[in-house]
Amino acid sequence: MKLMVHYIFSTGILSLINSYFTGFFRGFSIAVIMSFLGNTVIDHFGHKRKITKYGLIPVRSPSTHSFENSIIIGLSISFFIILIMYIFNNLVPITITVISGILVGPSHLFLDAFTQGGIYIKSKKHWRRFAIAHLRYNNKIINATTAFFGIFLIIISFSGFGVIFLYIKDVFNYLSLIF
Repeated sequence: MKLMVHYIFSTGILSLINSYFTGFFRGFSIAVIMSFLGNTVIDHFGHKRKITKYGLIPVRSPSTHSFENSIIIGLSISFFIILIMYIFNNLVPITITVISGILVGPSHLFLDAFTQGGIYIKSKKHWRRFAIAHLRYNNKIINATTAFFGIFLIIISFSGFGVIFLYIKDVFNYLSLIF
């Protein structure tokens, strides 16, 4: 997928989850920052240039496009944000920053798993590429659909439907009292 689509999709997912822990605007702000930094780092440092007869072609590398490494990158970025905000005496909510850091990488990989390049999975001490579908990264219909879904998630988190998680939590609490 295009990098802009990664930004929008990750922001939608992170906003929805962050709205459970804090208000929309604070959760959305952290989601935007984490989405921008996480997806930029994963794409910028995760592509090698391969020389072919067609010219230079960007190829994904397992250093950023594997599940474990994407989580490490996201956590590193979240700790960097916490440190920067601490230096400037502006405390950021640590819980949602860390959760956003953990989720930004897998949300990026989820979209990349639908493209031709896929993602990397370690199998028998070797990196193997895995793809759910082999769509082109610049497929306009898929990019537009994914971007609209990300925007839809942002709207849901703004309208308070992120509170649905509270009701699910209450149901589990009542069930634990019964059983």
